[in-house]
Amino acid sequence: MIALFALWSALPVQASSLDLLEVGGAWGTPAATNPTAVWWNPAGLAIEGGTQVTLEVAPTFGRVIATRSNPDYGSVDPTLFDPAPGDPVAPDSYDYSGTDTLSFVGAVPFLGVSSDLM
Repeated sequence: MIALFALWSALPVQASSLDLLEVGGAWGTPAATNPTAVWWNPAGLAIEGGTQVTLEVAPTFGRVIATRSNPDYGSVDPTLFDPAPGDPVAPDSYDYSGTDTLSFVGAVPFLGVSSDLM
């Protein structure tokens, strides 16, 4: 009955490409037999016996800098603008140049549990 419940309640297995190399620390490898094998290679869990728990937090730092030059869109034709009274008139020039910076600091948690109790 317990085995039937375990099969019924099991979540589908999902995988993705390796996005964060810090998972598993210095010992996290494709040959891992500790709970980091949940990430690297689940087949490695069959080698190690007992119950193991691994909890890690990997810092993540990211930064993207985008610089845009001012492209030549031609001159501004003020006759194309028909502002309502009180609205600003057409600009004499334009400038779309500048630099944008996006920074990110975060933490990626990892919790791995393996057991051979069943």
